[in-house]
Formats: sequence, C-alpha cells, structure tokens
Amino acid sequence: MSDSYKISLVMPVLNEESALSDALMALIRDQDFKEIIVVDGGSTDSTVKIVEKFIADHPNHGLRLLCSDIGRAQQMNAGAMLAQSPILLFLHADSRLPAQIGATIVAVMERYHWGFFRIRIDSHNPLLWLVSQMMCWRSTLTAIATGDQALFINTEYFRTLGGFAPIPLMEDIELCRRLKSSGRPGQILEPVRTSARRWQRYGIVRTIVLMWSLRFAYWRGVAPNKLQHRYVNTR
Repeated sequence: MSDSYKISLVMPVLNEESALSDALMALIRDQDFKEIIVVDGGSTDSTVKIVEKFIADHPNHGLRLLCSDIGRAQQMNAGAMLAQSPILLFLHADSRLPAQIGATIVAVMERYHWGFFRIRIDSHNPLLWLVSQMMCWRSTLTAIATGDQALFINTEYFRTLGGFAPIPLMEDIELCRRLKSSGRPGQILEPVRTSARRWQRYGIVRTIVLMWSLRFAYWRGVAPNKLQHRYVNTR
C-alpha cells in the first residue's frame, strides 16, 4: 500500500468552476491519496456539478463531496471531521502539489506533528518571484505559514486542538500559532505552485500592501471580522 494512502486531502471551494477541473485532474493524475474531500461552501456556479462528475468518472480515487456552511475554516473543519487517514493535508483549488509527494509528507510527519510547503507563485514576473521568496523566508523564520502553503497535520492532533478557529480571516495563522507551541513544523522544500490570479487581477503592489496591512492589523489585535470587508472587497 502506498504511503500516500495515509493522507486525506481536504479542499475547501466556493465558486471555483474555473480552476476546479484542473485541480482535481492533477490530484488524480499525480497523487495517490486515500481520499480527496472537496468541501463546498455554497457555490452558485457549476462547482458542485464538476465534483459530482469527477466522482462518477473516477470512482476509485477516493473523491468525496461535502457541503457545509460558508467560511474556509468551517469548510476545512467539516472535511477534517470526516477524514479517515492519520494525516490531513489542506489544499486550495488554485494550488498544485509536486507530483507523487505523498511519501515525502509521510516521512516528514514521522518527525513532526505538522508542516507546510515552500511556495511559488505561478508567474514569470520577477516581482512575484520575490514575493514567493519572502513568503518562504517569513514562514521559515516565524513557523507561521499561510493556507497557500498546503498545511499538513496529524489528524488526531488537529482534532484535539479543536481545528481551525471559526473566524472569517487569518484562520491559518491562528492555527499555526497554536501548532507551534508543540514544536516547530516540518517543511517540504519542493514548492507548492499557487495561481497568480489574485495578484494579476488587483495588481501586485496593491495586493502586497493589502496582505501586509491585514497581517499587521491582526498582529496588533484587530479582530478578523473587522478586517473581513477589506479582504472581500478586493477579491
């Protein structure tokens, strides 16, 4: 049995029809996880139909569809509660894992409770290359990663901690703060590739300023629900 069979992948989605088919096909083609749990938060496009078709067309790949309340934290928690493997891996629909990465994740998890990937924004723009490097440096130094970096966690430990806090933003950072109290994370150097769509849509500099200002405000103690409107208005 493949080491990848020890991993349950959880993917939260909301109106992801443009990215979802490619995301699921990449997982089916390049990975061998025990299950791929897609958790929809109330999509109004064809997201759910896409998942249902993949389940029908690929019955032997552990694909599951779950519908939950809207909110990335709530969606990921719902998927994690159903997971049947000892390792949870959280992946966004616009991110791509390195091929056949399951054995590497399992090896890292033999030494750590949790971990994450380095990241590369999928663009040839040198400024976005620099942004990717800065994200990697920051997460290495602080042991705080973002959801774009495909967090992976021991399933029982995740459940013991109570999962992601039910907050509209910063759920990944909040969880990492709690996780690092048990020790530093493992890190996989082969990067996850994440889409540049947000940066391209709203402008690189504008997005950088927004993300860092949100993080700074959160660090200063501003509640995530008070920051949410600033993030939503630029999506």
